[in-house]
This record gives sequence, C-alpha cells and structure tokens, in this order.
Amino acid sequence: NLFHYMTKSNTKYKPCHKGYKTQNVSSFMEKGIALLGVDLKSAVAIIMLRNRLEIIPIHFGVRNPEIINLAEHLGLHYLYFVPFEAPKDPLVARALMVYLADKIAQKEYAKFIITGENVPSISSEALSTMQQLNYISKTTIIRPIFSLSEAEIKRISKENDLPLLNTDPSLDLVTTNVKNLREELSKYTRQADEWYQQAQLIEL
Repeated sequence: NLFHYMTKSNTKYKPCHKGYKTQNVSSFMEKGIALLGVDLKSAVAIIMLRNRLEIIPIHFGVRNPEIINLAEHLGLHYLYFVPFEAPKDPLVARALMVYLADKIAQKEYAKFIITGENVPSISSEALSTMQQLNYISKTTIIRPIFSLSEAEIKRISKENDLPLLNTDPSLDLVTTNVKNLREELSKYTRQADEWYQQAQLIEL
C-alpha cells in the first residue's frame, strides 16, 4: 500500500533548492504536487505527507496572501499560482485541476499528485468518480484523507495549529451528471494549456 509505506517512512522533510524548476535535494525524497485551497481538507492532506515527500503546492486562482500565509504555515518553500476559471460542473472543474497539476508534475519531475479529496460515505458512485479522475492524470494521485471523517480532519488541523478554515464540500467525491468526463474535459484543454503557460512559481 503506497500511502501506508509513506506514512511509515523515516525520511525527514527537506526544502527544495532555489530555481524556477525546483530541484530535489535528497535521493530519498520524491516530489509531490499538492492542490492547495483555502480549506482544511487540502491543508490536512499536505500535513499527512509533508515529511514523506518534497511537496510543491498549486493554488488555482489569483495570487492570494491568505494562500501564501497558509503555505508558509505548512512549512512549504515554493508555491504555484495557476490562472483558473472553474466550469459549472464540479467534477469537470476538478478534472481540469488534475489535468493542470499533471502538466506541472511532469515539468517538476514529480511522481505524485496530492489532493484533499474525501468520501463522506463510501459508495460505488464515489469510487467511480475517483477512477474517472485517475484516468485524467499520467501521474499517480494520492488522497491521504480519502476516508477520514470531518471530525478526524478537524482534529489533525487543531493538532497542527492550522488557522480557522472551512471543510470545502467541493472536495467530496460525489456523483454528477457528467457521463463522459474525458469528452467534457476536451472542451476546456486549450484554455487550460494557456493557463499552464501563465502559471507563476514563487519562493516563500
């Protein structure tokens, strides 16, 4: 089990070197690209893996002091801002984020994408949604809080002195009316490629 292996690892966290493309400073530390919003779920997902992977977060949207402060609080050293305009359907919006995260992961030679996606109650529909998102990415997706309850997420947040944040319901893996996610996503990829070109990496 990949997540079990990482959480049992004794590897210590080390920051990246300076540079537009960040460099891995430890032969024992793989890179992970984490989706970071102003919410508890994405922050707790990072907390659970920050000592096992060299994490570079991505925020989809404009440069935001609140996100910068959160990334610094999490002990991160770099942060990507990617322009983004979310489609109406939450699953298509999520797929678009995964598509962009995958492009950045390839650029950074990262082996994993980390998300705060969560399943309030296990169902075949939720697992199907997760599988559809997995197909979008060439990079392995890790969901460290996949089956945690909201109470557990809040407990981890409190133990790590996170600022007061909401638990974003858009990160719940629920069903939508989208029947062919790849086909729906293809309507947005040209715009997404432009956003990728406009992505900004800042050092914290």
